[in-house]
Amino acid sequence: MLNVLIVDDKPAVIEGLREMIPWSDIDARIAGEASNGQEALAIALDERPDIVITDIRMPELDGLQLCEILSHKLPNTAFIILSAYQDFGYAQSAIRFGVKDYILKPIDYDKLDGISQRIKQLARQTSVRHSMQAMMHDSSMQEKLQTALRNGDTNELALFFDRELSVEDMPPECSDLFGSLFLKLHQILLEFTGKTGLNPHSLTEFRQIDDLTAMKAFIRDRYMQTAELVKLRTASRTEALINGIRSYILENYQNPDLTVYTLADKLNITPNYAGLIFHRYTGEHISSFIARLRMDKAAELLLDPRIPVQRIALEAGYMDAHYFARVFKRETGFTPSQYRNLHVKAEERAP
Repeated sequence: MLNVLIVDDKPAVIEGLREMIPWSDIDARIAGEASNGQEALAIALDERPDIVITDIRMPELDGLQLCEILSHKLPNTAFIILSAYQDFGYAQSAIRFGVKDYILKPIDYDKLDGISQRIKQLARQTSVRHSMQAMMHDSSMQEKLQTALRNGDTNELALFFDRELSVEDMPPECSDLFGSLFLKLHQILLEFTGKTGLNPHSLTEFRQIDDLTAMKAFIRDRYMQTAELVKLRTASRTEALINGIRSYILENYQNPDLTVYTLADKLNITPNYAGLIFHRYTGEHISSFIARLRMDKAAELLLDPRIPVQRIALEAGYMDAHYFARVFKRETGFTPSQYRNLHVKAEERAP
């Protein structure tokens, strides 16, 4: 909500503005009232209003002097001047201090719709400006964007650009801030692409764009392209890693010392990451994959009645034949001997 300070040495004027403008309907509130420039200056420095509505002719400190001082101390504050017709030329000289509009005296309170709409417009501008300034200094925004880039998350990036950066609804007065924000977004992208080894995009090319819609489209496209490249590169690396894990297990599953930990150590990754990435892309845990290969090998060897169970246990990667027998029964429902007898008899009955 917009904070407004009203300054006039005539109480009737202040009361009229207070009563005749529908403040809550235009998303504004009166944060203070003052009868002279000095009083207004003190209130303004304390309340930091978004808008100051001030008369020109006042004792101690006139309205233009007040605007000049506050324009330096509160650069984001806008001013609306109350001016008699004979002072209007003088009042117009205050435009350099951020004066946004004028109300001619004597005030026609039946015709304040225009000034109400102007205040509503200023409220929108102030809201957008505050939002843009907050985003520019929000470290979480940078972290959020970089996380989306690292993950190749094009959906998250599209939501950010299409929902939080709507150029179409932007007041023209805020175009400078949007330009600064887009420049910051481009610098975040350049920093990311530099760190990841992707080709950084030209800052010179970006700075040649003078249309905000085109600027947003340029930045959005570069973010989406970078995320797609990250996604492709990640997919390629992931596929290579999964193949590496699978190949190492196929070559070493008969080794009793093979575990997720020894495998991860050989491939220079952490056991947790190895297990997570393998399960995510194959639907199977590494330990289950190893056990399945060992059981398949054991089942194959058990079909030959000449091979002792203890040797089969070793061939399948188990030093302890008793432990092997327990695992085999848990996985197949049969002890090694039962499995062998069952399949040998089946072969004998076969024609």
